[in-house]
Amino acid sequence: MAVELLSASLLPKELVAILSPRSVASASRMASDRADTRGTDSRERCLFYFNLLEDVRKAARAMVGEKRPFGIMGSSIAACWMMLELDGRVDFFVDEDPHRIGHQLAGLPILGPEQVPTGALVFIPMSVPVAEKIIHRWRHLPLDFRFVASNRPYDRAVQP
Repeated sequence: MAVELLSASLLPKELVAILSPRSVASASRMASDRADTRGTDSRERCLFYFNLLEDVRKAARAMVGEKRPFGIMGSSIAACWMMLELDGRVDFFVDEDPHRIGHQLAGLPILGPEQVPTGALVFIPMSVPVAEKIIHRWRHLPLDFRFVASNRPYDRAVQP
């Protein structure tokens, strides 16, 4: 496989990778967005996030091994990605949106935080600032909320 393009700006709030079946291309031939206003190369930013996603995947897989009720915070893209990375070894999703609570996602229930079984592990596959706000709102519940401490936005994680 060859990486033909890595982009952090082609689509808003998305990382784009275009691969081809050719032999591995050299990094100098790989297309990339121009540097942003801070001089950050889009390729560098994409690689940072791809590595970060790998860290999140590894952490979640280790947590699933704890053999207790396991849920994922959220019921959107990040939650679906996480469930797939865990080969479906998820018991439920947790969401704060009352319009999602009580429904199902991929055949699993979407619970409100108050409905999560006591002592359950709830993994938050979101950035540290978002995870900390969620935990603060629900700190009174007897739940084990966890997140990956290195899951920080690029601009905060990579300091010049």
